[in-house]
Amino acid sequence: MRIFISYARQDQAAVETLNADLERARVHVWMDEELTGGESWWDTILEQIRACDLYIFGLSPDSLRSGACKAELDYAIALDRPLLPVLVRDVAIQLAHPAIARTQMVDYRKRSMDSLLALDGRYRQSTSDATPSGSSACRADNAHVLHERIPRAC
Repeated sequence: MRIFISYARQDQAAVETLNADLERARVHVWMDEELTGGESWWDTILEQIRACDLYIFGLSPDSLRSGACKAELDYAIALDRPLLPVLVRDVAIQLAHPAIARTQMVDYRKRSMDSLLALDGRYRQSTSDATPSGSSACRADNAHVLHERIPRAC
């Protein structure tokens, strides 16, 4: 299973803890910290979203304001990737994208055994219950069109 985590830089410490917990569960996690100098970073991010089995959105006020996070989320939704919002800081849920607001989220604001179990259960459920809508060719076409429309994030 491959997981992509989208997050705002201000939430990096919380997301690194989330990442470590997922990797302890032997889950392959990709975060943009794996980018190296000289790479076409935005194309790499979009490639990783296309390749993921689960898209985790680190939910916070900063991620909701981030243009890059919004563009990544829109791309994941266009690809029909299973979405798992993970609450990393207090935020007004009504301000979130409708796809996030209507999806059960994991509260990771205070890491505990309950939050770890909820995370494990939700990511397993998200990937096993995911049923693609439409053909993969159709999703690929939609992704290509959206890729052309997404401005390079900064």
